[in-house]
Amino acid sequence: MQIGLLGLLGGAAAGVDKLIPTLTAVNYDPTTYLFDIVGRYAGGTIANIMGILFVTSIFAAVSAFHIYIARYTYVWAVKACCRQTLA
Repeated sequence: MQIGLLGLLGGAAAGVDKLIPTLTAVNYDPTTYLFDIVGRYAGGTIANIMGILFVTSIFAAVSAFHIYIARYTYVWAVKACCRQTLA
């Protein structure tokens, strides 16, 4: 899915005939390719905001996963499904 999306964005942004040279210029790095496209067409500030939003969303996902595990581990311990020391 990501490769197809990056190919579609790259084809639309760089042009189909210039897609391979553009990918070669960024060393086929799909982690920065989207930010490079946005930086080129919308400005570096928007690309920086995208980076900040990406990092904060990763933090939110990890925090939510931690809360999920803590909650259900506590419930299992209270219901005696696992060790009481986990509660």
